[in-house]
Formats: sequence, C-alpha cells, structure tokens
Amino acid sequence: SVAFARSARTVQRALALRSRAAEGLCARDKAQAPDREAARKARRDRHREQVRTTLQDMIWDAVEDGDRVDALHAELNKRIRHLYEDEDVRVEDRPVGSVMAGLACGLGFAEEWRRRWAYGNPATPRPGRPAGSEARVGAERTRRRDAAVAAVERVLAKVDPTRIDGIRTGLAVRLQETDVIEWLDTETIFTVTDRLCRSLGIDKFLCLESLCDDNPDEPDTG
Repeated sequence: SVAFARSARTVQRALALRSRAAEGLCARDKAQAPDREAARKARRDRHREQVRTTLQDMIWDAVEDGDRVDALHAELNKRIRHLYEDEDVRVEDRPVGSVMAGLACGLGFAEEWRRRWAYGNPATPRPGRPAGSEARVGAERTRRRDAAVAAVERVLAKVDPTRIDGIRTGLAVRLQETDVIEWLDTETIFTVTDRLCRSLGIDKFLCLESLCDDNPDEPDTG
C-alpha cells in the first residue's frame, strides 16, 4: 500500500542517516586518535617523572650512605621501568600518591613516605576555583597570586643576593604560564610556593625550611 511504502522509505532514510552519522563519528574518532595518544603519552611521561623525582628525593633525604643511595635509585628506576613498560596498563590514570606509596613501601620506606606525604599534603582541603562575578573571580585570583609572591619573597631572604634579581625575573614569567595559573586556582598557597621555588632553581630544603617558618600550624586552604 501507499502508506506502507511511505513508511518503508522513512525507515530507509532514517537508517541511511544513522549509518552516515556513525561513519562520520568513526572517521572523526580515527582522525583524533593520534592526538589523544600523544596527549596520553605526555600525561604518562609527566606522571612517571613526578613519581621518579619525588621518590628519589625521599631516598636522598632518608639515607646518608652514598653507595646505598645509588643502589636504591637503581632499584627504584628498575621498578618504575617495569611498572610503566606495558602501555595497556594505564598507570597514569591512578592517583600519583597511590603509585608512589606502593613503590616506597616496596623499597622499605613506608614510614618515611607516610611522613613525607603528610607533610607535603596536609589534611586541609584544596581551595575551590574562584567563583562568582568576573570582578570577584579576578580579585580572588589576585589575592592568591599576591600571597604566593609574598611567600616566595620570604624564601628569597635566605637566597644568595646575587641570584635574587634573576629569580624575580623568572618568577614574573612563571606567573603568566598556564600551569601556574591552574595551580593558583586549585592548590594551596603552600603547594604553589613550593612548586614555584623548585621550578626557579631554589634549593628545596631552603624552600621548605622557609615555608615551615611561616605559621606552620595555620590552615592553608588557598
């Protein structure tokens, strides 16, 4: 009948449209695959490097014997290589603290790791992203940036005076970069200051010593 024929054509058109849409999605997904894979590799590399450098620092802090430090670093690198070698295991999707805790415990540094993690990640909440009107958001971001700059300046009081101008120049550049802007929106001032100091080449022990002198018991939520 005419009604049946019309209905059949409608169904055929719908199926054809769905098929073309599916083909378009598949083609777009295929075209975007290299970019997704590159982004994943970069994230995996950052994840692995953060694990490596943090645990290497922990070993340096905890062990005085240089030969043992070298042996532990070699063992750590072997374990990290084994952990990340299978690309199908998405280690980078796991919390970095969880990965580091497992490796630290495996190396016999459970207590050292507990102290270090508790110190670097105090049980205070991260600040929420600035919210509200544009003016309010801008004011809050400015407040956090000024607080971080002031904290870095307190660290500079203990730095070699000949380096201060160069560090201040580097700080001005860092404050304009995407990663630091993200930190200021989502991390505590303590964390932002610590990361800024390290990225500017300030000795980590000097940085931590100065930060601990600044109201160590006062909650820091950004």
